Amino acid sequence: MTHFYKNISRVPLYSILIMGFLLLPAMNTLWAADRYVSDNVEITLRSGPGSGNSIQSMLSSGTPLTILDKQSSWIKVRTAQGEVGWVMKRYVMDQTPKSIKIKNLRNKIEQLQSEKNESQKLVSNLRNKNQKLHKDLNKVQTQFKETKKKYENLKSTAGQAMEIKKNYKSAQEKLQKNKDKIDALKDENSKLRSKIRLYWFIAGGSLVFVSAIIGFILGRLQRKKSKKVYF
Repeated sequence: MTHFYKNISRVPLYSILIMGFLLLPAMNTLWAADRYVSDNVEITLRSGPGSGNSIQSMLSSGTPLTILDKQSSWIKVRTAQGEVGWVMKRYVMDQTPKSIKIKNLRNKIEQLQSEKNESQKLVSNLRNKNQKLHKDLNKVQTQFKETKKKYENLKSTAGQAMEIKKNYKSAQEKLQKNKDKIDALKDENSKLRSKIRLYWFIAGGSLVFVSAIIGFILGRLQRKKSKKVYF
């Protein structure tokens, strides 16, 4: 230890001052860090760093805190409501409480379920449009067959041949347009089904994973007894 102090005494004073100046931002960052009240604990917020100081309020588990200062086993904090006071260091943690994690996971499950419902509505709408286009196509095909039949019966008549040929060509164009629409819709429907299958696969896996995490966390929480701490 004596040898250590001798080495320290040899370091120039300006070097120590420069090192202290460089470490000051890091210390400020550490003091201003966010913390939370520990799980299953209700602690007191006191007016000063000591159990002899008056209690300002009670802080429940999961209360977010901003560290302002430290003194021995006590920490000066500010709550989200702007209340400033002192709490014991051992009842404060830097990890998000399990109760908040569970709430966030449940919100994520609800979001995934909502997105799944929207996808199902979209698939239903596309299916209805597809059915309508098929009906229109069948109708046009029937008209085309009738026109073709008339054309075959009357093509020997020169006076009506041009008119029938015109109608036949028009029916062919309509049929081709409807076929193009059907092909485009089938392609769009196929791509959408592929995306929805992939989405449901990911969503199903996420639901199983999230449910497993919630079950694990809830199991641990149930094994812990809720306690109320005063000091």
